[in-house]
Amino acid sequence: MLARAQFDFRKRRRFYRNIVALMRSGLSRSEAVETIHSVASQNGRKPSEPLAVIAADVQYGFRNGLGFGQALARWVPKEEHVVLAVIDDTNRFQEQLARFCDALERKAGQKRSAAAAMAYPAFLLLLAFGLLGYFDSRIVPALDRLLPSEQWQGAARILKAASGFAAEQAPLAAALAIAAPLALALALPRWAGPGRAFADKLPLFAMYRVHTGAAFLDSAASLMANGMSAVQAISRVRSSARPYVADRIDRIRFHLLNGCDLGTAMHMAGTGWPDPELNLSLKICARSSDFPALLARIAEEWVENAEEDAQRRIALFRTAAFIAVFGVILGVVFAMYEIQGQIAAGF
Repeated sequence: MLARAQFDFRKRRRFYRNIVALMRSGLSRSEAVETIHSVASQNGRKPSEPLAVIAADVQYGFRNGLGFGQALARWVPKEEHVVLAVIDDTNRFQEQLARFCDALERKAGQKRSAAAAMAYPAFLLLLAFGLLGYFDSRIVPALDRLLPSEQWQGAARILKAASGFAAEQAPLAAALAIAAPLALALALPRWAGPGRAFADKLPLFAMYRVHTGAAFLDSAASLMANGMSAVQAISRVRSSARPYVADRIDRIRFHLLNGCDLGTAMHMAGTGWPDPELNLSLKICARSSDFPALLARIAEEWVENAEEDAQRRIALFRTAAFIAVFGVILGVVFAMYEIQGQIAAGF
């Protein structure tokens, strides 16, 4: 358990990269893992090092007839293990494993972007609530002694109402700030029903849609390039899918079983997953004799464009949050000037 806990994303990626490098130098998979074990354990002097423990277990799996993905099943997340098992079934293991490393890096970048996309606007909105709450609890009582707040007019009255509302809703805002990340973490992989197609247009959901779509297309392309039919390929991917992706795959498989090609099936599924324009492109190319290679290339281009689009949406979301905070600050300034004028007029 301790070794698995320490075998995080960075160490897994380095492990895969080392295997690719060693195999490109002429070693077999088992020889590459043996070399990694020898280095990690310092030629057997430190066999309890986490990477040495994992490499030794993978070697044991190889000796018992397991493939690379199966041998790593205890040490990696389920969805990662299934992709590695898919790579095992291809005749281009090195190339596919290198591509998988690139996909892992892309996924990590998406997670960082998602965290930033959620944290920065949330911080700004909480800051706006905090400013309004401070205005209601500190500034309003002080000014009320000079001019009763019931007599305030214009922007001052509007700001007084907004600050009072913010003060009343502060506990709810704090609860939402805590609950929202948890709700998103639960909803992203599980919510597949009504309304999800609309939610997939929002920044965080769009990034998850791109990630899951890219993983699906990469896996399907690898399996189809190795001789599997489209139905067999997506059924293999379906075995490890979470509810959101599983629902999309089931809809696609239904149309495949009714005689459609993969592109047409994705288009006719009606979910727009992973992307309506991509589905149309695949519908056009599906009858090509080199469809698996086209699928991989089209998917790669789509991911690049989709990530750029997601970043633009995140930028708009951040701008909206910044404008909200700026509006609150500007409102406070205008209100203070207006209250000052009303106080002076009263004297």
